[in-house]
Amino acid sequence: MSAENIIPLNEMVFIRVEEVDEMHAGLLWKPEDALEREQLAHDIGTLVSAGEMAFCDWVGRKPEIGEMVVFDRYKGRLFRFRNADRSQTRYRLISSANVCAIIEGILEEDK
Repeated sequence: MSAENIIPLNEMVFIRVEEVDEMHAGLLWKPEDALEREQLAHDIGTLVSAGEMAFCDWVGRKPEIGEMVVFDRYKGRLFRFRNADRSQTRYRLISSANVCAIIEGILEEDK
């Protein structure tokens, strides 16, 4: 099974969790416990796919496939898939209601 086999239903969305080196982001070193307190509830990732009812209750702009989004870190189900180089990529299957924001100007093909 691979990430392509996961098809969200209803209002669910499938997000690839971005692995960010938060310890050195912005050239400012922060202790791990400080980072965890700051980021306790949120994470960022790329919207991979969405169910038919995803974002139907949103007013205004809705996230598009391939866009970076901010979402609730501890919601939904976590999936891990092994890559060809034996590393792992994390994904989350969550309700679209748990997507908090769109990070504009960054698409998958830009990374």
